[in-house]
Amino acid sequence: MPRSQVFTIQSSKRKVFPGESWSGLALSVSDHRPCYEVFKTFSVVLLHLKAVGIWRGKFLKCSEDIPDPHERHKWSRSVTFWSVLLLSTIHFYFVISFLSVFFAIGTRQLWATVSVFMRNAVTVLTIDLFYVNEPQISQLLCNFSKYPITSDRMKTVRRTCISTTVSCTLYSVFRLLIELRSILLSKHGYHDYQVRHWCGITLEPWDHKAVSILLCVDVVLRIPLMFASALYLVAFYLSAVSYQKHLFACYNTIVQQRVAESQNSKLLMSLSDLQALRRLQSNLSKCVLKCDDLFQKTAFFWTALFVIGVCLEVTRYFNGRATDPDFDGPNEILLLLINLMHYFALFLSLSIFGAKLTETAHSCTMLVHRMINHPPTDENLELFSQAHLLVAQMNKPEVAMSGWSFFNFSRNFILTMGGALLSYIIIIIQMAPSNSKDGTAASNITTTAAPTTLASSVNNFSS
Repeated sequence: MPRSQVFTIQSSKRKVFPGESWSGLALSVSDHRPCYEVFKTFSVVLLHLKAVGIWRGKFLKCSEDIPDPHERHKWSRSVTFWSVLLLSTIHFYFVISFLSVFFAIGTRQLWATVSVFMRNAVTVLTIDLFYVNEPQISQLLCNFSKYPITSDRMKTVRRTCISTTVSCTLYSVFRLLIELRSILLSKHGYHDYQVRHWCGITLEPWDHKAVSILLCVDVVLRIPLMFASALYLVAFYLSAVSYQKHLFACYNTIVQQRVAESQNSKLLMSLSDLQALRRLQSNLSKCVLKCDDLFQKTAFFWTALFVIGVCLEVTRYFNGRATDPDFDGPNEILLLLINLMHYFALFLSLSIFGAKLTETAHSCTMLVHRMINHPPTDENLELFSQAHLLVAQMNKPEVAMSGWSFFNFSRNFILTMGGALLSYIIIIIQMAPSNSKDGTAASNITTTAAPTTLASSVNNFSS
């Protein structure tokens, strides 16, 4: 394509985000020059995804190396041994958690085991979708590389998401290990619980070494594989959404400057500026649509995990309080709050960032409306038609992150989902007192020196 078709829109050096100066935005319609600034921006997440075997990094050189979407079934040609090993371990752990549900039927650990299985199932599904679509995700990153900018807000997103989740998980790990040590060292507590369950395996009291080994294997498999995989997949998704929001914020800055200049001069934009803005908005919208096509299923699974996870955690807590004679109220309520915080942090991050992207993409529509809020003349009729086409493009509903096309992330979606779950929690709380009045209610039974069972600790930590 000749250089004349490569257009550049210059804007003032206005601060778009703190610490960033916006000096210009260049876009080539068909230029596929590799620009590694965007890869540097995503390097932290991509490095950890590669460490856990999900990201192979085979398609990062340039867009010409990316295979055709119809050849995605040939992904095995570039598979690595490290990926095969780690992904096989992840799927094996998922199968173990699935079998544990059948062994837990009829026991007090059923709800906690189902919660573990649901989390592992969503993690495996999202890993498989990300792994198979890696060439298309690399193509999306190459599209991002046309805009050589960086966003400090993306770094804040990653740090907040990762630090919050890691701190809560480390707290749970250390608490579980301390409790395990107290159980094994306490002779009274050790003989009080004659049977322990871990993943459906019945362990006698004399087999406490097997309990320790299985617990260590469980922690080793979950923390660096299942937990890290899900964490960095979410961080990558949020970083991509934040990056696109930043692009639209820069685009809005350009539109505001052009509208201000046209209002000061009492003239419309030039025809070339309007056409350039239309092409720029169209290419930004295509990036959002491509990202939504790649991640809408994973966003749906994450949202479903939030809904089912909250219901399971609330049901597990009140069911255990009513039926478990060894129920530890303060300890269980703390675990409930930690698990709910994980789910709510995931849901609010997805919803808020998805809603902010849509709002930012549509925020400049009224400015263009006010600019053309007077009757056209014969001289500027073509300019008015281009401006109306720009408004129509900016009002497109496609500029939104969705969940498998069932819903779009917005403020209304957050309120609707939150209201439905709050109603469910209120119903469960209102039904709970009828069970606690029975003689089997553990909350009215005072026990002395009765630590939580190892099985309850493992399953609560897993959930």
